[in-house]
Amino acid sequence: LKGETVVYHMSNHAIHKVVRDAQKDSLSKTMQWYSTSRRGKTEKQQKFEAIRKAVYDAVNSNPKNPIGRKEFCKAMAASSNMSKASAKMLFRDISCGSKTISFAKLDGYLDRTATKYAIEKFKAARGKDRYVDLKEFVRLMHQEGMPKKRAKRIYSTIDENLDGHLSLPEFRDWASELLKLEVVEQEFLDKANWPKAVTKRSVA
Repeated sequence: LKGETVVYHMSNHAIHKVVRDAQKDSLSKTMQWYSTSRRGKTEKQQKFEAIRKAVYDAVNSNPKNPIGRKEFCKAMAASSNMSKASAKMLFRDISCGSKTISFAKLDGYLDRTATKYAIEKFKAARGKDRYVDLKEFVRLMHQEGMPKKRAKRIYSTIDENLDGHLSLPEFRDWASELLKLEVVEQEFLDKANWPKAVTKRSVA
């Protein structure tokens, strides 16, 4: 019916609370991407799972089916300034070229993007020898907000073969898992007006 508002199966209030809490907590000391304490890891994992589910539910109008390209592009266009071409490209990246997006594919995309973030940080920090030594690691992590003493302590736990410097695989494997929450925030929360436009749609 013209002018009828269709509400997605996850309520506006529920998604709004998840996103609001995530945005409020994302800059707190315990929620820094590099937080490795048991409490910090637990909080990040819970936040990550809540946000990824909220995003998936908000975009998916039918919980019984995976997300199709047309549905995804409509939701992204309604919730952000993303162009149709950009939305199609993002859909392709998440779906790996297939016709639908499932939870597993969304998780795969977030994992790949977290790995990409980790590699970018490594390349920004590494020296001419293509490794990251203690001084370079401390400088990088201090720029990210980590106290220098803590960075020095963590460094020895990442240097698995104890050769005095970090290789790309060593840094990537450590950082990529910790960066997953930052990925879902930057790739979705920062690019879209969740949940106002996504959870409600006017049917012409």
